[in-house]
Amino acid sequence: MEKRETERLIKKSFNIELNNNATLNKRSKNGVSLLTLTEVGEKIRLKDISAIKNWLIENDIEVFKISKSNLVFEYLVDFQLNKLLAEMMRKKIGPFWQQCFRSQVSDQGQCEAVISHFEAVVPLLMPKTRNKLVNSTNNRLMKKYNT
Repeated sequence: MEKRETERLIKKSFNIELNNNATLNKRSKNGVSLLTLTEVGEKIRLKDISAIKNWLIENDIEVFKISKSNLVFEYLVDFQLNKLLAEMMRKKIGPFWQQCFRSQVSDQGQCEAVISHFEAVVPLLMPKTRNKLVNSTNNRLMKKYNT
């Protein structure tokens, strides 16, 4: 009984209507968008449903089921894709990555969420010193394991 009641409340709050083609009215009353797995696949350029599910699991995006449709929040998928872009820019560009990222992302809310995520994460640390090998035994070991 609880499961049916929960499903009914979710349908009501997100204003989901399934038609014969099983496509969704993606916008809800409160502006939250939902995506089916095939729509997620179009965004990440994957066709296989199991590969799409694996990508969602790896990126900690929860898949939930309403009626017979597996759905995810569009915001979470976009956030994860933008996070990957920001991480790449952060590594390649360095301290100016935020300006470049802001110019690439059209949704300001999404942009600020990604930037605040990386500000909360410990910044990339660059080594300030190099290890000096003390004796010839260490030199031989380093040569042995580095080749």
